[in-house]
Amino acid sequence: EAASPVTLSPGARRERFWTLYEMNRVEQASEEARAGVRDHPEDDSLLALVALSEFVLKRTDSARAATEATLARNPESHWGRRVLVRLRALDEEWEAAEDLCRQMVAQHPDASWSHLELAQTMTAAPGSMARVDEIESHLSRAIELDPEDGDTYVAGVAMMLTHLRYRRAEELELAGLAVDT
Repeated sequence: EAASPVTLSPGARRERFWTLYEMNRVEQASEEARAGVRDHPEDDSLLALVALSEFVLKRTDSARAATEATLARNPESHWGRRVLVRLRALDEEWEAAEDLCRQMVAQHPDASWSHLELAQTMTAAPGSMARVDEIESHLSRAIELDPEDGDTYVAGVAMMLTHLRYRRAEELELAGLAVDT
């Protein structure tokens, strides 16, 4: 008699997803999240991870469907909302994307990711040069809230280079290297 497959908890599925995702094995991460949704259809956080990975894999129709399903179950899902921001930006719906980011900052003012998401969305939008001070302010707040997140420094370097703030980009690069060592 064949052994029955092991059903992992939602937490174990999320942990496996993030391990694969951070190793840039996004296809496998997506499969892990999908397996979690099959095993735990009530867990909207796993569905949000399907949305995220599908977006990263440029499967926008699948990402949209998973995002809509996530937000239908849990309108406050932060990953569902973050993927929705990225989909709005992809569709060049800049005002809608920024409005969603501002809502996330208002609801999660002490979350580094909310400020970073807003800064990145503002950077990608047309006319960002005129708003570079606000962008830098949100980037600085993100770093202040989570100074050990090396990815925030990397994103910050890219944003500051986009806005021709070379000295600030260099400062962020050096600070990020100090965090990663």
